[in-house]
Amino acid sequence: MLPLQVFAEIAPHPFQIDQLSKEPQLLNGLWTFIPNSLAYPSEFIELAETQKAKSIHIPSTWNDYWPVNPNNPHRHGAGVFGVLIELDQKATEPLAVHLGSIEEAYRVWWIPSDQSEQAQLIGYSGWPSKQAAFQKLGKKGRNFTVPNLSKKFWLVFQVSKHHLHSGGINTPVTIAYSDVITQQHTQKVFQKSVVIGAALFMALHYLVFLIYQRRDNFSLMLPLCCLVVAARSYLVSDYLDFIFIDINEPLALFRFRLEYITIVIAASAFLHLFFSSYPEFRNRPLIICSWVTTGILVAAILLFPLDVISANVWLFQAWLFLHCIAFAYCVTQAVTQKLPNSIPTFLGALFIFCGMINDILAYNLSSYNVYLLEYTLLAFLLFQSQVGASRFSAALRASQILSRENTQLTKETLKAKFLEQQDHLTGMFNRKGLNVQLDKSWKHCAAIGEPIAAIIMDADNFKSINDRFGHMAGDEALVFLASAIRGHPFRTEDFFARFGGEEFVIILPRSNLTGANQVAENLRSRIESAVFEYGEESLQLTSSFGIASLVPDKSNSPEILLSNADRALYLAKQNGRNRVESYI
Repeated sequence: MLPLQVFAEIAPHPFQIDQLSKEPQLLNGLWTFIPNSLAYPSEFIELAETQKAKSIHIPSTWNDYWPVNPNNPHRHGAGVFGVLIELDQKATEPLAVHLGSIEEAYRVWWIPSDQSEQAQLIGYSGWPSKQAAFQKLGKKGRNFTVPNLSKKFWLVFQVSKHHLHSGGINTPVTIAYSDVITQQHTQKVFQKSVVIGAALFMALHYLVFLIYQRRDNFSLMLPLCCLVVAARSYLVSDYLDFIFIDINEPLALFRFRLEYITIVIAASAFLHLFFSSYPEFRNRPLIICSWVTTGILVAAILLFPLDVISANVWLFQAWLFLHCIAFAYCVTQAVTQKLPNSIPTFLGALFIFCGMINDILAYNLSSYNVYLLEYTLLAFLLFQSQVGASRFSAALRASQILSRENTQLTKETLKAKFLEQQDHLTGMFNRKGLNVQLDKSWKHCAAIGEPIAAIIMDADNFKSINDRFGHMAGDEALVFLASAIRGHPFRTEDFFARFGGEEFVIILPRSNLTGANQVAENLRSRIESAVFEYGEESLQLTSSFGIASLVPDKSNSPEILLSNADRALYLAKQNGRNRVESYI
């Protein structure tokens, strides 16, 4: 803040502007000031000309120059600021004045120096008042057209504040041709739009990554940081004025609170983002402490009066600075250890640190008001986006490798399940495979109300082959019988299995006893007419068949179907073998 002696009984000189150029003219210097007043234009001119007003340096706040009052520690009230401008000649093009930040409510008057009765109200924000109950907050007007009716005129600002700590005109006021001011404003809006748009785009972009990497904190914290930057840029810009036709006082005050909230959340979010990037440095107690303290600060911002909060901004600045120190230490360690992507992270952290120092100076120096933190935060996020892209690419490659391995594992698992249900000698289903497939066919036939038939085939006098020629011959005989079964023109839904020993089972879904009998008789004659050769021996094999058929319902089961077919097989054995018998 400026020293107290600047506020003196010195009549300010008029601002001599020899020639308006394409660059805005700063109106920094001594202005006329009447504290604790909302004097109207004619009264203000009279006080200014009789040297009954005071002088104050602009830009600055009035807090250091306001009379000390224990009942009013934050210097709430109203005051009138005025600056006399003298052009070398009458302007031929429309003029405009650009305001930075004037808190909280104000009206701007244009007054010809020699005709105060022709004063014109050229701009306002809310309704200033000496009493808090009558003050109203409104949209933040920035640019106001100045009549070019006189080459010597006053710009008078009636200002009041009752909520924040600092009051007055604490940013530079500029004057220029209207098109210059408009162009300057458009450039600032464009810059803010770029920051907000880029931050939102990156947030949406990395929220998509979060869908695929839900357990990755980096994929969560990066879009959160982007949203914080977008929110911060949005709140300190004029976009809120464009959206709402009228901004009432609660909304305007809540906007102030949100501006402070984004500062404290950004500190924890960006620190957490770094720890998510480098799990080697992850300090869980530090992260928890950071977020808990952030929660406490957010609660304080929402609960305490705004003047108390804005008077202690240094706490938020210290909070941000401490996080930057921790952040810088960890980044330095990452670079020293040559961890992946540590250089982009270091450059981004350097941008943040410079932006933070710049903004602290801009907040505390009235002569400097260029804020860069949101731009440096965006620069850091751009660097981190490269880190995120690298991480996502690595994760995608790992996912592809894992997917191929899972596919191979699935194939091997299916193959293992198939082999588990396969008879290794004949290549048919074994007893377990039979049960699985029969259960499926049984349920299907039950659903459509169709019968299902079973044929049990048993090789006749098979023990004599084993006894005479050995078990190797017996195994070859079983393979021979299996080949004979496969040679029959079955339907795609039919299947067969080795039931055990020299017994085989054939399942015929949607088939009755007649159809099953035809299949069994065909197989019997095929086996009987074939010759099994083993070494120099030529043998004739025969088989007996038992068939059964059921319509699946609650009164029967696959076990009953097989039991009935087995009874029919027993009957065929009793009746002389090499025959087909049905269970009726």
